[in-house]
Amino acid sequence: MDVHGHGHYADADGAKHRDGAPAAFWYRKDGTVAVDWFYRHGELHRDDGPAVTLYRGDGTVEVEWVYQHGELHCDDGPAATWYRRGGTVLMTNYYQHGEHHRDDGPAEVFYRKDGSVSHEGHFQYGELHRDGAPASLGFRKDGTVFCEFYFQRGRHHREDGPAIIIEFEGGTRQREQYCVRGAPHRTDGPAETAWRSDGTVREEVYRRHRMLHRTDGPAWILYRKDGSVKSELWYHEGEGLGGYEDWKRNHKLFG
Repeated sequence: MDVHGHGHYADADGAKHRDGAPAAFWYRKDGTVAVDWFYRHGELHRDDGPAVTLYRGDGTVEVEWVYQHGELHCDDGPAATWYRRGGTVLMTNYYQHGEHHRDDGPAEVFYRKDGSVSHEGHFQYGELHRDGAPASLGFRKDGTVFCEFYFQRGRHHREDGPAIIIEFEGGTRQREQYCVRGAPHRTDGPAETAWRSDGTVREEVYRRHRMLHRTDGPAWILYRKDGSVKSELWYHEGEGLGGYEDWKRNHKLFG
């Protein structure tokens, strides 16, 4: 953005202020407005539209932010909206009193050019959070979900299944990870599993509270396509017990 100059209006006390029009603005060399701000007695505020608007050189809107009394806030829609050239919406974000928040749906939504949703994120009071369902989702063009991320208060968390699920384009499982309060953790099986596109298991990782751990077998296993074990590594409470040379030659970090 090539900004050439700026200006603003103020009230009797010197605070940025103007009724019914932008109180501050930046403009380009050709005189077109690059950004305008609506202020009320020193606070970003507008009752009937966005308080901050970013414009492209051709005059089209690139981003709009809705402010109330100095905070990102909108009661009946997104407080921040990004637009592509041509006017289609790229992304929307909902805010309440300055925090990323929405009660009745996703607070963050990304759109494709055709208007379909590619990603959505559910936020509560500034953190990714959703009860009983994934807080972050990715969608294919046909509307089906290809990745799910469960969050509680900003941390990966799910007690009745994997907190991270990613699928291949064809719909088969590519990866899953069990997490409790932000840490990879599972007591009744591998905390992390990766598959090949043909459905065969590529890798299993056993973890307790993030640490590699397993008492009845190897904690890290790599498989060949035929299901036979390619390499394995034994761990107990984060301490390696064996198989190191195999692991050093063949290991792959999960995630």
